[in-house]
Amino acid sequence: MLLRYSIFFTSCKAGNKDTVNFDSDSIRYPAFAGQFYAADSSTLTLQIKSFFANAKPARIENPVAIIVPHAGYIYSGQIAADAYNQVKNNNYEVVVVLGTNHTTAGFSKFGIYPNGAFSTPIGTAKIDNQISDGLIKNDPDVKVNLTVHAKEHSIEVQIPFIKYLFPNAKIIPIIVGEPDINMCRKFGEVLAKVMKDKKVLIVASSDLSHYPAFNDALKVDNKTLKTIAGMEFE
Repeated sequence: MLLRYSIFFTSCKAGNKDTVNFDSDSIRYPAFAGQFYAADSSTLTLQIKSFFANAKPARIENPVAIIVPHAGYIYSGQIAADAYNQVKNNNYEVVVVLGTNHTTAGFSKFGIYPNGAFSTPIGTAKIDNQISDGLIKNDPDVKVNLTVHAKEHSIEVQIPFIKYLFPNAKIIPIIVGEPDINMCRKFGEVLAKVMKDKKVLIVASSDLSHYPAFNDALKVDNKTLKTIAGMEFE
């Protein structure tokens, strides 16, 4: 089943914070170009190139997932490039972007943008409709929810990096509404099933901490990363 939606709003001008940026072709236009990152394509390309020129070298082969911050590029763009530099030599067919819900109170499921594309100043990243449909059919917690994506920056800021590195890769944009361990475990199993024949990268969009004192952040973040690396889900 190919999901199609016709959603009309009075204005879809990129960068207008008062606008829900969708059109009838299911194109999700940038809500934060010119704020979190450059709106001009040439400027944005040069910015991303500069980040990669100074990025940490790749340390492992064939990673399947990375954790990437989602603050404004002036704050976290270099750290984002450090993460993406670990995967730049791979050829991925699909990039699953798991974002955080900053805007829609009460949303507790997995909010998927089901088809169409995400537009960026440097090009458009198409959504893999077939995989999207598979996730919706096989996991009742995966809900079509365009509203939760409307003004959410955690996925949007990843797309220019993905488009720059993997211009032909398709994306699966999903907002994780709640860190429920059973729900997340089931989703992971469905994701593995639906994508078993694909070369996939998972991008977990998370800042970890960016407001505590440095020493406190260092202590807590290192514990968090150690727990993730040890696959200690609980």
